[in-house]
Amino acid sequence: MERVLVAITNGYSAALRWVLGQRWIVLIVMLASGVGSWYLFTTTKSELAPMEDRGVIVATVSGPDGATLEYTARYMRAIERIGMDVKELDRVFVVSGNPSVAQGSAVMRTVDWSERSKTTQQIAREMQPKLARLPKNPGFIQPDNDLRLNKPELLLEVDRERAADAGVAVEQVARTVETMLGGRAVTRYKREAEQYDVLV
Repeated sequence: MERVLVAITNGYSAALRWVLGQRWIVLIVMLASGVGSWYLFTTTKSELAPMEDRGVIVATVSGPDGATLEYTARYMRAIERIGMDVKELDRVFVVSGNPSVAQGSAVMRTVDWSERSKTTQQIAREMQPKLARLPKNPGFIQPDNDLRLNKPELLLEVDRERAADAGVAVEQVARTVETMLGGRAVTRYKREAEQYDVLV
């Protein structure tokens, strides 16, 4: 084993002496390597994460708040018909009213890769104009947010005189309506080291 280590050391020393004696050659090789690396870096196509073609297209629909299940199902059937007209698609499966009544989704499976020349991204881009032409398009594959200004509202006007005659404060009426419509945390239940809200 020691002979092997000595041979490696001697070989490294000989190579190092040769390199130090040929500095201009080493410098030229380093410059050529740097130029080649820069050329490859600037000309090679790259992306953060390559798009994977899994052969499935998923479309989501979000209708206006207060939309009925029939309203959502009508658009989902229209999406199904559009998908069935695309020759690259093998099956189209639509779901209406999930996760809410005004929402739906469509899962479209493409034919085998050997039977099509387009990627799923290309097929989806070609379908977008057809989906956008649907009347009163509720929105397809669009980002969602929490703020919505079109939610149905219920306006209650308290008859203060009658409430006063009955000995009921306006705050009590508000709390009762809040509990009836959305529930309210009335206390907390403690078990060991955990606490749980009690909702009514």
